[in-house]
Amino acid sequence: MPIIKRLHQPLVEFYESSQEIFLLKHVIPTTLMGVGVYLSSTTGFILVMWGLGAEIHIDLMLKIAFIVGVSSAVGALSFVPNGAGVTEFTNYGMLLALVASSDPTITPSVAAAAALMQGFFHKWFRVLVGMGVAFVYRQRLFTTEFQEELALMEAQKSHGV
Repeated sequence: MPIIKRLHQPLVEFYESSQEIFLLKHVIPTTLMGVGVYLSSTTGFILVMWGLGAEIHIDLMLKIAFIVGVSSAVGALSFVPNGAGVTEFTNYGMLLALVASSDPTITPSVAAAAALMQGFFHKWFRVLVGMGVAFVYRQRLFTTEFQEELALMEAQKSHGV
């Protein structure tokens, strides 16, 4: 069967590389990094809500953790770059639906402010983490070969090539 012969090698490579990727030595550190990012976003949103006058209690923290997770997923599934606008609207709607009914300080304007501040915190936190990683791993990321290639491209650009 020609189709099976043609697909056999790519499927074997896919299977073998999947086995490597899903080893616990890879899964555990990346999962811990993801949990760290999720907890930092949740903490940031809790601080935003506290700054806007919401009374912080375990019920609110759990609701905020849920809102952060759902809005991040909706933003990712929207296929809008960085979930721009989508995550904020999701945060706003979920704050009104889940939190405003039990907390009178959460008005539509407070929910909008919280959603915008959370979006700002979430996106710029990722930028800062990325800059930190680039700084820590700059020797590995920006090798001399990379610098030489960059200089060559700049020289070609300045000569109009």
